Amino acid sequence: MEKTYQEIRQDGAFVVGADKTDTEFRSIGQRGVLRHDGYEKASGKAIYTRDIQIPGMLYARVMRSPYAHARILNMETRGAEALPGVRSILRYDDPLIQGRTLNGSVMGTREMVGGDFADGFGSKPVGTILAQEAFFEGQAVGAVVVADTEDIAIEGLRLIAVEWEQLPFVLDQEEALKPDAPILRPGAQDNRLNPFGALIEHGDVEKGFEEADTIIEFRARRHAHLWAGAEMPSTVVRWSGENLDLWVHVQHPYLAKRFLGEQLDIPMNRISVHSPYQGCSFGERCNPSDFSVNGMNV
Repeated sequence: MEKTYQEIRQDGAFVVGADKTDTEFRSIGQRGVLRHDGYEKASGKAIYTRDIQIPGMLYARVMRSPYAHARILNMETRGAEALPGVRSILRYDDPLIQGRTLNGSVMGTREMVGGDFADGFGSKPVGTILAQEAFFEGQAVGAVVVADTEDIAIEGLRLIAVEWEQLPFVLDQEEALKPDAPILRPGAQDNRLNPFGALIEHGDVEKGFEEADTIIEFRARRHAHLWAGAEMPSTVVRWSGENLDLWVHVQHPYLAKRFLGEQLDIPMNRISVHSPYQGCSFGERCNPSDFSVNGMNV
């Protein structure tokens, strides 16, 4: 006979609700204690990165690869250039853009900066801003359209004609580890990634295996997943002479300032990084070099 909820709770099979403590707190759990940012966020008056507006601001949208692995053979941008409201088009083969790795870490061996989580950390740039060859679907490639409005920039992207060469790719992890699998990272010898983290061992592991009655080996797979943020990554950039102002959706503005100083070869005291309210984070916004869009806007 199944027990009722009250009977199970009375038997102590499990505890429902938070543990109670005799400690008296002055703030935690007390009514009337308000968050410093509570009113601004609840009233809709909080300013986020995407709310920033400056006079004469232009909008940039980047082309994304529709294929898992492909190379651009030819790209025609005259249709986008003729669209009213389009101010400029940055191409992957522009000498000022080609091969540049400004603030965009994609598909490379990570060189970590600032390993202490208390100070923030990030990956130094590896991939190019605008690649000719895409190594995953959705990679920033080809062109960036700069226009008076975001809608015009999006329409400009639709008017760009691209001739693609589709290349071999692999989607299965086991297949990717085989010697004849297509290499998906530029300059890599294989598809293995160095583990991010330390291997921790206690005691004599080999002796433990030798003395074990049974050894169970298995492989585990995890589906791709990502948190769903309410605010997408965005950056507002303004040059004032030799000084650079940025409003960035990022948790660690100092690291963004440091990376940009290195990549642009300008003193950090000429860079101001503003970090308004964050519409989401969950840890991902702690690495400024993940946002290749930042580099293209600059």
